[in-house]
Amino acid sequence: MVFILLAVVGERHWLPALWLYLPQQGWLLPLAVLTPLCLLFCRKWCWWHLAAVLWVLAVHMDFRWSSSETPSGDALSVLTSNIGQRKTRTLWPFMKSEQFDILALQEAWRHERAMSRENPGFFAAGMGEFVLVSRYEIKNSGFVPELWGKSGPAGAWFEVDYQGTPIVVYNIHLPTPRPDFERLRGAGFLAELSRGGGIYSKEVRQRFQQSMDERAELLRKLRERLDKEDRPFFVLGDFNIPSGGYLHGLLADKYTDAFAEKGRGYGWTFPGQTRNPLSLFGPWLRIDYIFSSVDWQTLDCVVEPRQPAQHRAVAAKFVLRKPSGSPE
Repeated sequence: MVFILLAVVGERHWLPALWLYLPQQGWLLPLAVLTPLCLLFCRKWCWWHLAAVLWVLAVHMDFRWSSSETPSGDALSVLTSNIGQRKTRTLWPFMKSEQFDILALQEAWRHERAMSRENPGFFAAGMGEFVLVSRYEIKNSGFVPELWGKSGPAGAWFEVDYQGTPIVVYNIHLPTPRPDFERLRGAGFLAELSRGGGIYSKEVRQRFQQSMDERAELLRKLRERLDKEDRPFFVLGDFNIPSGGYLHGLLADKYTDAFAEKGRGYGWTFPGQTRNPLSLFGPWLRIDYIFSSVDWQTLDCVVEPRQPAQHRAVAAKFVLRKPSGSPE
């Protein structure tokens, strides 16, 4: 019942929204007490515990088993990364291993020239924090007007001439929910209990819910724009929304999530390094995505290996489908 609540209600209520952002391995913590007791008094119940472990790790946490495909034609390699709070050179090994054709960066203020210099022969364009580096000519760009929030633009678009076909890359960075979580936490859950602050404050919870509602409205406006888009497109970047929730479904229900389609493992991208033993001191959220329109066939999707960075990059390979009725 709880897992259904997370997927169906998700960010539309502050409590399941909070659960979505927490390490999902935490659902297994009660077994640390219950399993030893069952081993002593009722061993047959341990089979149920095993089933619970498999359900959480494989189903609820959405472990992927996909295999990559060999393209029948030219493949397009697309890479996205929020490079805030990381040294750009740590991204270079992943960039080179993936041999990208299109690279979308967020929080990349003043990186346009540097990325162009480091990738001779490529085109580069920047719109505020959003930078696109492309093997193919970038014809035009602009901010996405529907994604203009309180803190400024949350997305930019770039039109690329891909082998004679105009395609669009929507580079997205939705507002972070970190300040909302900090207000919920306050000085600590136990410390706030006595004075009714933090998560116990109705006002704080309402502000948290308002923030989530605003994020949902931005996604609905983005989807309305994408529904009208008649060119093949990618919409990618740092969405700051966890997979499996209501907000993720607003896009995943209509467009292809590259990792969900062709990824392997969990695909976690944030936070890069932690002190959380539940996540083995690594990330536990998938909030960086590459979505594509139906014009693209997804061949493969991988997440950057362990790095001392706030976000891990995501790379995917695609092939442009031939229009129906076109000659082979």
